[in-house]
Amino acid sequence: MGRPALYKTEEEKKAAACARSRRYYDSHRDNICRSRKAKYELKKSNTTLEAVNPATVKKKPIKGEEELRFDNRRKSRQSYQRNKSQAKVEVRKKILLGDTESAQSNTAHRREQNKAVWEEHTAYLRSYYELDILRNVPLRAFLGGAANRYMQSSALDEFEQTLSQLNRLNDGVQAHEEDIAKEVGAGAHLDSLKSLSESILITTRMVRDMAAVATDCGADVFIDWYSDGFLLYQRSELP
Repeated sequence: MGRPALYKTEEEKKAAACARSRRYYDSHRDNICRSRKAKYELKKSNTTLEAVNPATVKKKPIKGEEELRFDNRRKSRQSYQRNKSQAKVEVRKKILLGDTESAQSNTAHRREQNKAVWEEHTAYLRSYYELDILRNVPLRAFLGGAANRYMQSSALDEFEQTLSQLNRLNDGVQAHEEDIAKEVGAGAHLDSLKSLSESILITTRMVRDMAAVATDCGADVFIDWYSDGFLLYQRSELP
């Protein structure tokens, strides 16, 4: 059995934390002051140096469009995970404190809140598929462009990079589906995700077919197959 809690209310916990912080500051005041003073002097000297000779100050590199997209995707994932976790923590606190009625109300509110978060994340996943991977063109046009770029360069990077993007996106969609299924089971949110998942699987299958032909048969055979319309995407009914 664990030891009894020293502080039961939030006010008692905050007061205890403030007291600990004060005791630590009183014991280490000299070191804290020296550290803050050194940081202030360093910041002051850097500001003076920048004013005198801006060229000597190292500036942050300007990010390109791809780097900005990557940062935005990372922030979106972090925001989604943070919002999802925070809502669950609030409900657990209510239950532990015995506030069952409030917890039930909070659960309903959390589901509505999660609904908005799910819709936002689903829209992000779909936009990544349509804009970042397909480059805002129909699937058949995208596959035709990938085939043409390979025939011009004979480089497999075109297919490998696309397959890597599709695999990462598919993992994200599967994880998102599991999160929704745990909360509400089947529904409109899952139907939308399943449609996106099917599109990803079809695209992956078509790109893998082109990559297999290029790898196993070489560029010359690939060109012949393309000219004769033998590639899988050319024989399939695609938008």
